[in-house]
Parts: sequence; structure tokens; C-alpha cells
Amino acid sequence: MAGIGQHNAKVVIEQILAELSFKDDGLGEINAPNITSGLGGRTSKYTDKDWIRVIRRGVKPNGTATFIMPSFSFNNFLAEELGCIVVYLKTVPPIDKKWQDKPNMTFLANVLVGFGVFGKVIHAKDIDHSKIIVDKIVPEVTVKYGEHILSVSGCRECHGPTLNGFKDPNPDAPFSPNITAGGNFGKWSNEAFIKTMRTGTTPEGKELNKKFMPWDVIGLLNDDELTSVYRYLNGQPKLADAKP
Repeated sequence: MAGIGQHNAKVVIEQILAELSFKDDGLGEINAPNITSGLGGRTSKYTDKDWIRVIRRGVKPNGTATFIMPSFSFNNFLAEELGCIVVYLKTVPPIDKKWQDKPNMTFLANVLVGFGVFGKVIHAKDIDHSKIIVDKIVPEVTVKYGEHILSVSGCRECHGPTLNGFKDPNPDAPFSPNITAGGNFGKWSNEAFIKTMRTGTTPEGKELNKKFMPWDVIGLLNDDELTSVYRYLNGQPKLADAKP
């Protein structure tokens, strides 16, 4: 199974849901919805097409767009990768959990969203829905394969469109580091990169926070896949660190 499809689907989904939730006294609260078939679940009647549409396109069965969910990245999933995730989601035991999962934001938060301070929060309108999805990529150690893995892993959501640092819309998130060869990443060897993704500790001894840098999820990729990602990152323009 190529790319993210080799991950433990349970870990992937839990990480996604963790990133879609936050609570701040000045901004309000956003809770990720219950996506099991239990009481309060939002997906009990989802068909395979519904799952694929909401994940890849960011559009719910009723035609409304999802909020914050990074479908701009998920739009790049291969059919086989999507299949792994949908199969897992359909096997999750029903959990009864009903809560306020619609955004409950303060007036200030709504104003800031309107001015784009938190970045793009509705991705469906930015996706080319007529785009023909490539559903086959050879899983080999190449820059192209690394590009695909990075494209579905949400790296640009956290490290910025040019990968040289970014402030995630989550108020609790730190300013992410530069992962082009122009930053500290450029000093790492391929072996050091793989070790960092396996242990959560950088060559400099920094401990990565799993909440904002899911190294434990990325570390589930095999050595060839991580090497492909490393080669892709090293092939990007060497940029200076973005300023907070």
C-alpha cells in the first residue's frame, strides 16, 4: 500500500481529529465531531461515496462544506489509500457521544476568520473538483513518490506553502520550523531524518511535540518512503526561515 495507506489507520484518524479541535477563552471552542455510528455520530448513514466525497472534496452529503478539515491535502489521496481509511472508519465500534461539534466562536474569532487571520478554514472552495485524480504511483525511492507522501500528510498545512515555517491557525500551535534545505533541516542526513521520525528527537536533541508534529504517525512509514520524503524536501528551493 502506497504512502499514508501503510499507516495504522486508527493512529491517522486520531491525529486528524486532535488537530481539528481547540478551546480558547478569547476565541471560543471547536470540537471535532463524533464520526462513529453511535449516538451523536454524524456518519452513521454515510455510504462509501459519502466518505470519499467528504474526505477528498471536503463536502458533506448535504452539500455543505466542512470547516477546517484539511481536504486540500486529502484531495491527493490515491483510491487505495482512501479505501484503507474508509474501511477502518466503518469498523470502528459505535461510541455514544453527543456534544457541541459546530463551531462556537466569539465575535472576535469570527472577525479574525473573516480577515483570514487563521488562514483558510473552508477548503472545499479552493479545491479543483474537476481535477482528475492520479490513482497510481509506483512506491519506489524517488522524489515524485516523496512529493506524493508529503502532499497527503498535511506538511504544508503546518510548515507553510513553501515549507520554510508557518503559524498554524490553532492558537496553541507554535510557529513551525523551516523544513527546506535552507533551514536547520538542511544539516540533517537521511539517516538523521529517519531517526528523528522514529524517536521524536532531532539531531540537536530537541523533543518534538506529538500534538503539533505527529512524528509517531510519520514514523510508521518505512525507510524507503521516508527516504523519498527526505529527497523531495532536499530538492526544494533553499529558503530562509520565515518570520513569525
